[in-house]
Amino acid sequence: MKHWTLLWLALEMAVRHPVRFWATVGCLVAVFTPLLVGMAILEGVRAESIASVDEGPDLLVTGYEYGRNGSVAEALVERCRRLPDVSRARGRIVGRTFLSDRLLTVVGLGRSDGLPVPPEGEAWVGAALAADLKIVAGSYLSLADQGELTLRVGRVLSPRAGLASSRLVMLSLKDAQKLYETPGRVFDLQIWVRPGEDRHARRLLQVAYDLRTTGHPLRIQTKKLVGEYVDRGLSIKGGTFQALYLVALGVLVPALLVTSGFGLSTRRWEIGLMKALGFSVVDVIEMAAVETAAMSVLSTCLSFLLAWCWVRLLEGALVAQLFIAGLEQGSVSEIPARFAPEPVLIVLALAAILLSAGLVYTSYRSATARPVEALR
Repeated sequence: MKHWTLLWLALEMAVRHPVRFWATVGCLVAVFTPLLVGMAILEGVRAESIASVDEGPDLLVTGYEYGRNGSVAEALVERCRRLPDVSRARGRIVGRTFLSDRLLTVVGLGRSDGLPVPPEGEAWVGAALAADLKIVAGSYLSLADQGELTLRVGRVLSPRAGLASSRLVMLSLKDAQKLYETPGRVFDLQIWVRPGEDRHARRLLQVAYDLRTTGHPLRIQTKKLVGEYVDRGLSIKGGTFQALYLVALGVLVPALLVTSGFGLSTRRWEIGLMKALGFSVVDVIEMAAVETAAMSVLSTCLSFLLAWCWVRLLEGALVAQLFIAGLEQGSVSEIPARFAPEPVLIVLALAAILLSAGLVYTSYRSATARPVEALR
């Protein structure tokens, strides 16, 4: 019965001081909503990037010139296909160009068994780019870089194809070579080795060795290595975001502590009255803990709800740019986001810790003082 009394006292304090209650909850929501937005977008981009790498080739081969990646001779593709441990291989060109003052990615794909490729003279366009430029299947698209091309749009890619394809123009390898005037050259080679987990590592090493003996300076990267590069880059971006967040948190903490309990003479007077009525120090701390838990849960739920609306309705405005490059060039089909339970639990714990400093600690200080002093 006593615990229910303390619960009602905690709720009564919240009702009796609505400005303080909602100001405290508002501070917590303002602090934690951007954190949930950033972590959701980071995990969404990470999941989509890793899935893209997992679906990609087993080996990615580029030229090696002056300490950086270079192009590769297209003739090497056919040589790779003849290797006994290679199931399929194709050349690829990845570049950029402008279309109506919009920067877009151009990917030229060589033919390979079982892999879809646009035919020559045709382009496949990403959903976001098609929506911006009002492009539909059957219309014509003019691209210009070192060369000029006029292509028929054969397909508009599905919005579910992923973030990377939102502002993409996919061509045949020959058309991409004409656009950049690089006949007989490709940006990289994509190589798939024959299946079989027990011999997969040996086959990768054998293919890498065979490529090294071609006499061309090559840089050979496995699927695992590319995945590590992607994860490392996203971890750096996440660390930068969290550092900026900690700076903002340090600015807002003093205001949060003041609104939650520090320096609030009315609260000291109410606790002094409770002591005069016979409540113990443990009772006062329990009441403050209940109030802390209620505000922590409420602020966490509101932060999650606002974060979801921020991502789904506002497309992560002001935050998504930290994790996704090129958003200033135009929108994408959908901002990838993944709302995992771990960030929500972290926010709940942080809210409880901050409120404890303002509510539980000050309540303890007031409860351990003599009632006469607290009632002054």
